[in-house]
Amino acid sequence: MIPVEPISLSISAVALATLFSSCLECFDYFQSAKSFANDLDLLLAKLDCQKERLLTWGDLVGISKSTEEGRHPDLDSSKGEVVHRCLQSIESLFSDADKLRKEYGVQSTTTSLSAGNSPQYLSSNRMDRFRKSLLRISSSPAKRSKVTILSKTKWAICHKAKFESLIYHIKDLTLDIHNIIPISERSQDKLVHRDIASLGLSRLRLVQNACEGTYQNWSDIAGAILMASEAGTIDHRSVGEWLQDTKSMEHDIAETAVSTDISIGSTLVHKGKLLIRRLMQLPYSHS
Repeated sequence: MIPVEPISLSISAVALATLFSSCLECFDYFQSAKSFANDLDLLLAKLDCQKERLLTWGDLVGISKSTEEGRHPDLDSSKGEVVHRCLQSIESLFSDADKLRKEYGVQSTTTSLSAGNSPQYLSSNRMDRFRKSLLRISSSPAKRSKVTILSKTKWAICHKAKFESLIYHIKDLTLDIHNIIPISERSQDKLVHRDIASLGLSRLRLVQNACEGTYQNWSDIAGAILMASEAGTIDHRSVGEWLQDTKSMEHDIAETAVSTDISIGSTLVHKGKLLIRRLMQLPYSHS
C-alpha cells in the first residue's frame, strides 16, 4: 500500500476538515426499523443525497487540501468561519438525542447492519476516498474527530413524516454552505454522475426516485442508465463503457444545456435514448 503523504494545514483548517468529517460520519447512524424497512429506504436515500452534496462540495473546495493542492481561499477567511458554524448546526441536529427522539421520529437501537449487509449508497465510494484524504492531516490527537453520543448510538427510523423534516433541515443547512462558498453546479454534477455510475443497477431506481424534483440532473442520469439497461444495451459490467460512449458527447451536452436551458441530466437522457436507438438500429424521435 502506498503511504499517504501528510500535508501541513493551519489549526483552523484542520479543525474545519475534522468537523466536516464528523458531520459526514453522523449520516451513517440511521437505519430503517425492521417493520418499515422497505418504506424507509427512500428516506435514507434522500438523506444520503445530502451527504453526497456535502462530499462533492468538500471535494471541489478542497476542504482537506493545502493551498498548493487547490484549497479554496474562502475557506480560510470569514466565510470559512460561517461554514464552520453551519457544520456545527448540522452536527448539533444529529447529536441531540432527545430532539432526535421527540421531533424526528427515531429511537435508539442495538441492532446494527453487518458490513456484508450494509447497502451501497450514492456517497459510499466518495466517502471512502474522503476518509483516506483525511488521514494526511489526522496524525496527531488534536486532529482527530471528537467522540459524540452518536459514536455509540444507532438510530432506527420509526416515523416517516418526522424523519423527513430532519432531511429538510439538513438540506437547508447544506444549501447555506453552498451559498457561502459557491461551486460550479456543472462540476458537482460531473462528480455525482461518476458516483451514480458506480452503483449497481438495483440501487439506481432508488437514487432516481430519491433525487426526483430535488436534484433533477442526478435523477435524470440514473434514469438514463436504467433506460439503457432495460433496453438491453448495457448490464452492470458495461455501465462504465456506456458512460464512456456518452462522455464523447460531453461538449455537445454542455452546449445544448446552455443554449436551450435544458439540464445536463435531461440532455443526457436525450443522448441516452439516441444511443439506445442507435444500438438497437431503430428510428429515433425526440419525445
